[in-house]
Amino acid sequence: MNATFFGGPETGDTGFSLVELLVALLVLSVTALGLTKIALMTTSGNTQSKDAAAAMVLAADKIEELKNTGFARLSDHEGSDGPFDGGGNAGSGGPFTRSWQVETVTFEGLPGKEIVVQVSWSGGDEVRLSTVLVDVPEEVAGMPTAFVESWNQVK
Repeated sequence: MNATFFGGPETGDTGFSLVELLVALLVLSVTALGLTKIALMTTSGNTQSKDAAAAMVLAADKIEELKNTGFARLSDHEGSDGPFDGGGNAGSGGPFTRSWQVETVTFEGLPGKEIVVQVSWSGGDEVRLSTVLVDVPEEVAGMPTAFVESWNQVK
């Protein structure tokens, strides 16, 4: 007794059996699901990177704004503003909020101001930038001075 194939036994064509066809469909389905998962993970990673970059820009902008205030006029204080969108536009209902703190410190025996800026966004992520401004005496103003800057991303 001959097995029946799609091509039929009378023509001599063997074709594919139903089991072979189902196995091929299973392999294709598993491959397609794997590729879909990779695409979703890539999209998610790109979004996280874009958000982290936008948060870094918002934090750096605030540090520059506070540094440009001038050492003598920069007083100890805390503040916050936002929300911001990804382009840094305030009051747009975006996912970013920014807070900062200025505190008097001593750095290598010189008076300084530590500025810490934190930007957080929906999803629970945040970026924190900090810098120390040092009030350099006039007698050493022409010599190389220390400038400390650090950052970290907290998850």
